[in-house]
Amino acid sequence: LRSVDRAMNALSERIRGMVAEESRRVEELRRRAQVDPLTDLLNRDSFLAGVAAQLAREHGAGAGTLGVLRVNVLTELNQTIGRNATDQFLRSLGLALKQIIGANPGWIGGRLNGADFALLAPGEVDANAVLEHLLAASHRATNRPDAGPGSMLPIGATPYLPGEPLAKLLARM
Repeated sequence: LRSVDRAMNALSERIRGMVAEESRRVEELRRRAQVDPLTDLLNRDSFLAGVAAQLAREHGAGAGTLGVLRVNVLTELNQTIGRNATDQFLRSLGLALKQIIGANPGWIGGRLNGADFALLAPGEVDANAVLEHLLAASHRATNRPDAGPGSMLPIGATPYLPGEPLAKLLARM
């Protein structure tokens, strides 16, 4: 009976290990499907799904602001400083946005494509406040806290209302 008990316990431990490993793999696949690997922000599809869900909410924060920051010189950066340095810059920008998100619960950030980064700020109806956050992220990523308006990355923000169609919000942005 003891040997059967030991064999059953060993089998149980192996199965528990296999299930844990499989859960880890599934979580990694889910993460890869939702997150931009370079910046660790949500990818376009996941971010836009979050925006659509926020617009559809009837309870909670309601109105808010959507902001976008564009690296309009991405091609030039790749050509002048190289891909590795450009990737490091994009990682820095992602980190700066993640710091903003961490300080503002409920906000989400995403990388919409190679050059466009977005910040959804539910509950923040002051578009200028979101612009200030994006400007601060721009300054941190470029290591230029004194950068003037002519040297910053282009940014924009627009408020939204619950129930507003996503296409309308994106067109206004």
